[in-house]
Amino acid sequence: MIINSLGEGGVKIQTSGTTIIIEPYKDKVPARVKADIFIKTTSNETKVTANHLIKGPGEYEIQGVEIVGFHPFIYRLKAENISLGFLGEHSSEELAGIDILFVDGNSEKAKIIRQMEPKIVIVISGEAEEIGKELGLKSSKQDKVTLKKKDLVNQELQLIQLK
Repeated sequence: MIINSLGEGGVKIQTSGTTIIIEPYKDKVPARVKADIFIKTTSNETKVTANHLIKGPGEYEIQGVEIVGFHPFIYRLKAENISLGFLGEHSSEELAGIDILFVDGNSEKAKIIRQMEPKIVIVISGEAEEIGKELGLKSSKQDKVTLKKKDLVNQELQLIQLK
């Protein structure tokens, strides 16, 4: 699995043969970006080329990727035996037990992170330092994150800021 930033809150996830885009909060998705699955998180008009558009609550299974939408800003995905949670402005108990949690750089998220106990927290907008201070962690800034399920075994909490 390869995870890249698309700008303010946007993420591109590449799994075995499937490209997933989580819509950026503010920025538009670059025209050159194509997706198999596009998960819409705002009410903004978006022109994107995608085979499947997900917007809002529901359960979906597309090309081996399981997606559950709890709220327009909260999604749980499972691909390559890795569970991912996207937490917008709200908290959600439905995301407990995930491997990777995507959040904005807001110190209020530290309490939620402690409750959910993910293995990796990826800050997709704002700055990771606020969360890091609250959790007693240093963040690493990365252009992309590449991982496999085996990388998460015995993983202590890691905080990553996508550039």
